[in-house]
Amino acid sequence: MDLPTHRKPARGLRLLALTASALVPIFVASGCHSTSQGAIGATEKKKEEAIRTVKYTFQAEKEVTDFEDFVGQFEAVKSVEIRARVTGYLDKVNFQDGTEITENTVLFEIDPRSYQAAANRTDALVVQNEAHYKRLELDFKRAQSLISREVMPREEYDRVSGDYAEAAGTLASARAENDLAKLNLNFTKVTSPIAGRLSRRMVDPGNLVRADDTLLTTVVALDPMYVNFDIDERTVLRLRRLILDEKLKPRSMVEWPVFIGLFDERSGGSDSAGTMMDKQEYPHKAVINFSDNHIDVSTGTLRVRAIIANPMAATSKTRMFTPGLAVKIRMPIGDPHPAVLVPVNAISNEQSKKFILVVNNENKLEKRDVVVGGDYEGMQIVTSGLKPGEKVRIVAEGVQSLRDYKLPVNPVLLGGAGKGTPAAPTKPTPSPTPTVAAPAAPKAE
Repeated sequence: MDLPTHRKPARGLRLLALTASALVPIFVASGCHSTSQGAIGATEKKKEEAIRTVKYTFQAEKEVTDFEDFVGQFEAVKSVEIRARVTGYLDKVNFQDGTEITENTVLFEIDPRSYQAAANRTDALVVQNEAHYKRLELDFKRAQSLISREVMPREEYDRVSGDYAEAAGTLASARAENDLAKLNLNFTKVTSPIAGRLSRRMVDPGNLVRADDTLLTTVVALDPMYVNFDIDERTVLRLRRLILDEKLKPRSMVEWPVFIGLFDERSGGSDSAGTMMDKQEYPHKAVINFSDNHIDVSTGTLRVRAIIANPMAATSKTRMFTPGLAVKIRMPIGDPHPAVLVPVNAISNEQSKKFILVVNNENKLEKRDVVVGGDYEGMQIVTSGLKPGEKVRIVAEGVQSLRDYKLPVNPVLLGGAGKGTPAAPTKPTPSPTPTVAAPAAPKAE
């Protein structure tokens, strides 16, 4: 009788079971990795779409006046150095340093005693010579009567006539000396020839001052005032061509205004440029009254001067402008004209050129070279590169984030999404890679 025996599984089947058990973790890991990769790809795609989003606007068209900005400085219309006209010891100072005075105000007094004595002496000389002259005048009249009747010798008549003429000359000399003595006496009181503001006193009482030498103080006129500034050659040529083309009347026919602002006067409290006649940044109006007869070869500029009123405030008794104060000057050029304006942020630089980016119908960017003028209400005037009435989408924000202008963008209207030209459709986000299930291990037979 045969005993029962156990059958061993086939060697190939055992190898297949081992292989299947080893592959299970590999398939599982592969499925998890594919899922995470799909999620990361979708996030990156969204980030890329956000980066490629740009905000656009359309050009504005307004009537503007061109202008040029300069920096100038106030100058007094009149400035006088007060010096003594006679020599003597300073006796009095009749003002406080830095005060405003009127014309002919007595500022200093020099010891007048020696000059008073000289005036008194010449007064006496005048009286003496007048008496001598009157006596000789009577002698001369008698001599004329006698010589007409031929009862006086000719020699005697000539002597009387000569003495009379000599007395007249002596009297005139005495009167002139008297006038000079009185003038020097008046010069002991030093007055201001103009109205204005005084500087400090340079000499204290008790010191010797010399005639026409010692500086006592200075005084400057405050109303009106000059504003000096320099115009570059380019602007000078532009103005001359406008005048030659009869687009601008010369200064001899009309007034040329300029608008002035102090450096603490800003448009709306910001640093942005305002309109040509911004009442906040350039609230003061002046009129050009002089331009130099040559251009300074060392600077390439033409010196121009305007005049402006500088009234005193009624309550504070203070004037706003003072000589030497630096100011901003805005000079209008030509008549108002229509202009195309774009946001300042839309202008980009490429070496010496300027350009803007526009979004075409395919939502791709196109570079367009432009020539810009001045600024107006915080926008840039474009003189070339954009035509009036042109409707193009101009990129105003998001230019800095773009690395490749050739790729499509997602345009959004500045100030409100969904308006204007529709944005290009975005590609659907790919779904995550499905997980692959591991095959079941075969059962043993």
